[in-house]
Amino acid sequence: MRRWVATLAGAAVAASLPRWLPQVVVNARVRVFTAVNGQEGIAVPGGSVGTGRVLQRCLL
Repeated sequence: MRRWVATLAGAAVAASLPRWLPQVVVNARVRVFTAVNGQEGIAVPGGSVGTGRVLQRCLL
């Protein structure tokens, strides 16, 4: 009986992976980038951050 319940629970987790796993990965990456770069997070060229600022951060 326990084996059947464990198999069913494992199947439910495997079936739900596409729903929750991407968000968990993104959250983990954000935490890592915040720990490395501080509160600035990830510098992406755009309206608020110019390409010079991104290149400056990359060349450090």
